[in-house]
Amino acid sequence: MDTPRIIPIPPASFDQVGAAMGRAFQNDPVWSYIFPDATRRPAQLECFFTHWVGIVSDLGASYMPEDASGGALWIPPGARGRLTLQRQLRGFGYTPFWFGPRWLYRSLQVLRDGRKREAAEIERPHWILNAIGVDPAAHGTGVGSALLQHVI
Repeated sequence: MDTPRIIPIPPASFDQVGAAMGRAFQNDPVWSYIFPDATRRPAQLECFFTHWVGIVSDLGASYMPEDASGGALWIPPGARGRLTLQRQLRGFGYTPFWFGPRWLYRSLQVLRDGRKREAAEIERPHWILNAIGVDPAAHGTGVGSALLQHVI
């Protein structure tokens, strides 16, 4: 099996990578909590990840295989400060209407819990693997390993 070639995510691929990552997290317990309606979750995850890929890619460390079957969204050391609330909310102004009112509350709970853990466990500049996901159709092809190895 050939190792997939990993490249930076170009803006033209945000939709494709967002869709692949949405499929990757379809049955994830945390995302199932944030988006509890299983019938709406696929479209909600695709929408969320399409926007999130663009936001995190602005930090300059997001990668995909050439076929866009997945993505790894990294936050480089020192870049956390550039991931401001304003940047995170860019493009998400409509979300309470489309995702439902509980989305904001649930996602802020998860974000708060993650930030608490990060503050308690991490003491010096570091890379953050914000999200890594591979389309289930590409599982077993080496994409996930290649995405990790590209930065590690």
